[in-house]
Amino acid sequence: MIKYFFALFFLTNSLFALSLDTIRNWYAQGAYDKVCSHETTALYETYTDNEEFVNMYGHACVEIDMISRTVNPINKLIKSPETRANAAYFATVLYQKKLLYHALVDNVDISYVRLPRTPHILSVIFDKYVTNNFTKEGNVYIFEENNALTHRLHVKLENDGVYKLIVQTFNNKKLVKTRAYW
Repeated sequence: MIKYFFALFFLTNSLFALSLDTIRNWYAQGAYDKVCSHETTALYETYTDNEEFVNMYGHACVEIDMISRTVNPINKLIKSPETRANAAYFATVLYQKKLLYHALVDNVDISYVRLPRTPHILSVIFDKYVTNNFTKEGNVYIFEENNALTHRLHVKLENDGVYKLIVQTFNNKKLVKTRAYW
């Protein structure tokens, strides 16, 4: 009887297991929140040597602003020029996030730092911040982009004692997205 129980357990478990094909489909559909979910993170060790998986995972995490989850992909993407370029992209965004956090929370001057530009919002803000290309209203930094796009950045102390960088993006003065980084 116990043999049947274990057989049933493993069969049921394998039916509900997350597969690489499922992750590929989510990625192709732009379901980045699923690709960078805790469920997928739990599979990371299984596919740690699969650069396709690691690349999809890292890119999805950047897309949904879970930048800190790119630490492992940065170290694993080494086998091809494309994956190394993606690792450099993830590292750049992560570094820019950490430097902005350090500058705003700890009042450290980073105006001398120059890093590659990427299309990620943190990269856009970082570049404008270090070149002093912003206005300031109280504790809010305002970054103007082309046309009607504006980003407002401020630091917020949460109840748990952690400071967060809050980025609000406006299009024609209408709030379209709020992001939090720590």
